[in-house]
Amino acid sequence: MERAHILVVEDTPSTASLISHVLKEKNLGVKLVSSLKNARSEFLKTIFDLLILDRGLPDGEGLDFVKEIRSSTHAPAIPILILTAQNETPERVAGLNQGADDYLGKPFNTQELSARVDSLLRRAGYKIDVMEIRCANIHLDFAARKASVSGKDISLSEKEFDLLWFLAEQKNKALSRELILQKVWGYDEELSLTTKVVDVTVSHLKEKLGKAADKISPVRGIGYRFED
Repeated sequence: MERAHILVVEDTPSTASLISHVLKEKNLGVKLVSSLKNARSEFLKTIFDLLILDRGLPDGEGLDFVKEIRSSTHAPAIPILILTAQNETPERVAGLNQGADDYLGKPFNTQELSARVDSLLRRAGYKIDVMEIRCANIHLDFAARKASVSGKDISLSEKEFDLLWFLAEQKNKALSRELILQKVWGYDEELSLTTKVVDVTVSHLKEKLGKAADKISPVRGIGYRFED
């Protein structure tokens, strides 16, 4: 199953970085924004699988965004986890009444955050425990961020590993350059990149894979396919 992607709306850089770290360790795609304006923009552009939302944002109240989502026609059923320092009982009740699915107060324990994310994604039908892929002689360990070919470790950059993981996860499917760019780059960086970066990264990746490079085949006019 394709990995889930999460929109995180948090204006404190250290907290946003911590949340991102927890989610990426679980092989989840992450898009970080720090305002309601940017959250609305991203929400309309992309179908996310979970929203983690701070309440006290620079340009408004997070619960107003929850109300907008629940009354919209664009992914109104998306699971929503409120993450905020406003964690007294009346605040929690208000958040749940507005349509949030769960509520976690700050400061939070990362293990509890991880467990609540797992619970919400399971409800949405996602399997979140796939951390290892074996395709022929290629072995990928997501938790350790390690890749090996025929038992020999190969050194990959962060994006090379993410690209290989996505291709292997979607094995035998023709994947467009645009889709690869969105899934591997689009949730971490601004989409000012062109699809050329996909071709360049595939080229570098194939060099490092050696004889296993033939597992990644070009699909004329579309992109690439991982053959298994």
